[in-house]
Amino acid sequence: MMENNLGVDLHFRTFGSGPPLMILHGLFGSGDNWLTLARKWSTDHTIYLPDLRNHGRSVWTSNHDYQSMAEDVLRLMDQCGLSTANILGHSMGGKVSMTLALHFPDRVSTLTVVDMAPRIYLLNEHQHLLSTLAAVDLLSFDNRTQLDDYLAPIIPQSDTRQFILKNIYRSDEGVFTWRMNVQGLLANLNSVGDDSSFVGCGPVSIPALFIAGGASAYIRALDEAGIRKLFPLSQLVRIPGAGHWVHSDAPDALSDHVCAFLNRNKKQD
Repeated sequence: MMENNLGVDLHFRTFGSGPPLMILHGLFGSGDNWLTLARKWSTDHTIYLPDLRNHGRSVWTSNHDYQSMAEDVLRLMDQCGLSTANILGHSMGGKVSMTLALHFPDRVSTLTVVDMAPRIYLLNEHQHLLSTLAAVDLLSFDNRTQLDDYLAPIIPQSDTRQFILKNIYRSDEGVFTWRMNVQGLLANLNSVGDDSSFVGCGPVSIPALFIAGGASAYIRALDEAGIRKLFPLSQLVRIPGAGHWVHSDAPDALSDHVCAFLNRNKKQD
């Protein structure tokens, strides 16, 4: 059991009214990735959109493991006076959410995990991508078009490239720099893929919804037993045609499932 005595301060935004809904983004992302859906859900919930450590506008740290990230979220909840919250996490944020729910079940009203299972993932493609990004000399580019043209042969998928480019900004000195901690994430990538924060845990009786992209391999049929072992009250739904970025590929279907789930479990807030 982790103790609530660590954690760093996270950058976050909050808006809306009603029971709290904390949304945790995935690797290479930020809270802003969920703004469109968050605004929709804010009519019935107070939304909290943090940037996880080493991402967005939050602090860079030398470690990047799920125990530490879960404690960051717990620290944020304490700072905001939240005894409990509905927690939704995508991908890496899904593992943070599961870690929080397993180690601090009394702080989680409901758990929603988008396209992630509680198992080990091999992140060879992510390692190649981070190694490539670490070697990019951002100071040699004058504008985003130049940088996009440079990355195109390396990252041919336009949507992936644009997603990565959201992590570029101009510093006060007017030069391009990273919002995410490229070197730090590369050094800790094994921790991002592992399942150590789930070992010896569970089961916990928290209402849980797992949403899988129908065109994604992140939640396989053989993962269902592992999910239900840890979260026996869980429900798994698949959204046809959606890839790993379910919130981008099928936002309406995702929203419908989340809203129905939260409405069914209002008594848990």
